Amino acid sequence: MNLHNQIHSELSKKNTEYIAELALQNKDIFNNLWELFIDADYETRRRSLWILEKCCKKKNSLLQPKVTIIITKLLNAEDDWHQRILLSIIKQLQLPYAMLGKLYDLCIQMIKNEKTATGIKSNAIEILAKIASKEPDLIPEIILYIEDNIAFASSGMKHRATKVIKQLYNKKGHQNDDLYLCK
Repeated sequence: MNLHNQIHSELSKKNTEYIAELALQNKDIFNNLWELFIDADYETRRRSLWILEKCCKKKNSLLQPKVTIIITKLLNAEDDWHQRILLSIIKQLQLPYAMLGKLYDLCIQMIKNEKTATGIKSNAIEILAKIASKEPDLIPEIILYIEDNIAFASSGMKHRATKVIKQLYNKKGHQNDDLYLCK
């Protein structure tokens, strides 16, 4: 099978899931898919990344060894679409300690930027919660950034932020009635 041709044969959820299943069953197809994401033209990278996200949701262990490369791709993402999908993948993986600082800074920038899309902010907030698990001293700072930057967010975003803030307070040992909770 020519993976490149199959990816471009149809832009649909059905085709994406079909290729993801093939990649999950065959390591060579998965590796070929990864190479297309790394080295192909823009549209092929985009479609490959969408398929890799589907693979990660079903079996994140396939992408875990590539987490540093994925984070590096995020730091140099071409557009919002790539950022959202890369963040979606990263939030499902174990974060390498050496990349926490860069990832933390980027996620904070994303939630502070008014122009950042809601899906990106939502994924960034979840990644900040994962970072807080490894670096609990950052919890008060993360909570502050989240609360300060969701005042005018959508109700769905406020709900996600409130949920993450509750998790962070519980990790820090505070009572939920002490929460500001994005009012």
